[in-house]
Amino acid sequence: MYYFYAGFRYEAEIYEESMRLSFNLYAVGVAEAVPESSDPNEHLYHPLHMNPLKMSPKVRVTVTAVLANYLGGQRDFIVEADSVRAVIEELAKKYGSEIRRRLFDEEGRLRRYINIYVNDRGLSHQELDMRLQDGDEVLILPAVSGG
Repeated sequence: MYYFYAGFRYEAEIYEESMRLSFNLYAVGVAEAVPESSDPNEHLYHPLHMNPLKMSPKVRVTVTAVLANYLGGQRDFIVEADSVRAVIEELAKKYGSEIRRRLFDEEGRLRRYINIYVNDRGLSHQELDMRLQDGDEVLILPAVSGG
């Protein structure tokens, strides 16, 4: 499906299984024709009706039972966020700032005993702003000690 606006062609692909849109932007001549579509809902997908730059990836977030106490008892979430830090901010917006206080110190640094994994790879505390991709899995795991 193609759309033209201000000398650019937007190419939109619709993935029915997840109802996500993917946009590519091409510089083109203004005189190109727009192919007609048989989709009666085509206007809903038009780039002027939505801003693809604001679409964040959907990631799966899993927390331990201890952290779930601060998240309404829920352990698994689907969150739209660009980074691990944004994941935590989204959870804090929905469930209150207590989860933020449990994970970050007063200076905004991740507490030393919190381990975060993205797709089974442990992140260093300096990687909280790493960009996430659609379908990534984030695990937030406080360290357990004792004997």
